[in-house]
Amino acid sequence: MALTAGVSARHLSFIETGRARASAELLVALGDVLEMPLRERNALLLSGGQQKLATKHVLRQITIAVVVFLKMASKLVTEQF
Repeated sequence: MALTAGVSARHLSFIETGRARASAELLVALGDVLEMPLRERNALLLSGGQQKLATKHVLRQITIAVVVFLKMASKLVTEQF
């Protein structure tokens, strides 16, 4: 698991035993490796003293905004040609 997350087994062991602190990036990578749902990843980040990721609601709003932007950009390009 450590190698898949991009860290050494020794470093992961240090984190497990409290001899080192995990960065937010490492906690996110471990959540990816374990295929944790967003809610559990947020709990992992919070327990590691980090800020949680965006909520599903925020991610949905960002996705909608991107889709609207792309449609508007496509319309502008079409009108110019």
